[in-house]
Formats: sequence, structure tokens, C-alpha cells
Amino acid sequence: MFAMIRAVRAVRSSVVVPETAVLREGSSAYVYLQTSPGHFARRAVTLGRDTDRHELEVISGLAPGDTIVVEGAELLRAT
Repeated sequence: MFAMIRAVRAVRSSVVVPETAVLREGSSAYVYLQTSPGHFARRAVTLGRDTDRHELEVISGLAPGDTIVVEGAELLRAT
């Protein structure tokens, strides 16, 4: 028996961030974006899929090149 298998996989570019950068409140997710040295702003993000490397895809809310807090972001929540 012979078979021909063709796997089609869509290739797309996306923004991916470490799981530690994403904070959650209820059903909302957000990150802290650096606006200038020493200044940060909370930014809501829409998450996509998880990767196998402890990273999360961000569908909206960030652009390539944005600088975000990846560790200790929960400390900024209190400020």
C-alpha cells in the first residue's frame, strides 16, 4: 500500500514573550512596557498559543522591538 502525504503548515511571524513577562488578572493579560529609562506602562495584550519553550505568542498589544519587563513585573503592579 502506498500513500502520498502532504503536510501544509502556515508560516507566520509573531511576537513571542517569556511566560514570566505576562501578568494575569481574571481573564485579562498584560505586560509592562518600558516607555523611557526607569518608566514603565501597563499594556494589555491578547495571547495566542503557548510554545514548548515557556513562551507565549502575543497576537495584539505589542510590536516587534518593544522593550518589556521579563522578570519582576509583579513588583511594578504595586506602584
